[in-house]
Parts: sequence; C-alpha cells; structure tokens
Amino acid sequence: MARITDEQMMVRCWENGLRIYPKPIENNNKQVLVLEYQNQYQYGKTIYKQTKKDNEIMSDKMRELYVEVYFRYKHKFKDKSYTYDFLKKEYIKKEF
Repeated sequence: MARITDEQMMVRCWENGLRIYPKPIENNNKQVLVLEYQNQYQYGKTIYKQTKKDNEIMSDKMRELYVEVYFRYKHKFKDKSYTYDFLKKEYIKKEF
C-alpha cells in the first residue's frame, strides 16, 4: 500500500477538526504554534520571531507536526464522507 502524501495527511487532519496554526503573542513580534483538535487547544513551547527565517522554520515544523499528529490520531478520524465544520463545531456529511 502506498503512503499518502503530506498534503493529503494535512487535508485529512482538517476534515477531522485538527488544525495547527501560528498565534501571535500579545505585545510582541513573536508567535507560537497552536494545535486545535475539536475545541481543545495545545500551545507550543517554542517561540518564533516574525522573520523570514523563523517563518520558514515554523512552516517546516507545522508540516512535521501534521504528519506526526496524523499518525497519532488517524484511528479516531471519521469516515471520509464526513468533514468537521469549524464554525458549527460539529461533523457534517459531505455533499457529493
């Protein structure tokens, strides 16, 4: 069986209510990564500056985290016919 691509892993994470994104720290030019899984938030410990070099490092770290989190949570993911609606905060059936 062929391994799915990193982008496909990211899409499956998004469809199941799992997001990783940068969040600015108040009154600073710095940010941390946030992992959100169905309204539960986990903040990273590494602080990144908002520079081109740190943004590239952070982007690579986000991709790495999506792959790691995909393999950790894929047994909890819903069927592909469902997707997670971040606004309604619930699963909805996809329209084909």
